[in-house]
Amino acid sequence: MDSNYRPFTLPPPLRPSAAKAERNQQKESERMANNDKSAAAVRPFVGEIRNGLKPSMRITIIGIVHSQPKSFVVSLINNSSDPDTDIGLHLTVSFQDRSVIRNAKVSGEGGRSDEHTSE
Repeated sequence: MDSNYRPFTLPPPLRPSAAKAERNQQKESERMANNDKSAAAVRPFVGEIRNGLKPSMRITIIGIVHSQPKSFVVSLINNSSDPDTDIGLHLTVSFQDRSVIRNAKVSGEGGRSDEHTSE
């Protein structure tokens, strides 16, 4: 065998719970796109950023906005089961107030909110 030979390996498959969550998210998006009134108003998504978030990495959030949106929140937290965990980013977007509020919590201390409003 050639000493430069490196077998090709595929990434590990999604865990069944992650695959199921992805299917449920897709179904929810389709219901919302079809303006189905039975779609829940709030659908939290909990996922893992494998190997953590590092400088220069990008997070892309894709969703479907209701015809009369109010707001949405994105929180990047260290441990979802610990209420006192660090929150690296807490982002609140309010369509009604036309504002974006950014904050964080480190070592139990909430940071100063940074708010931007559009007129």
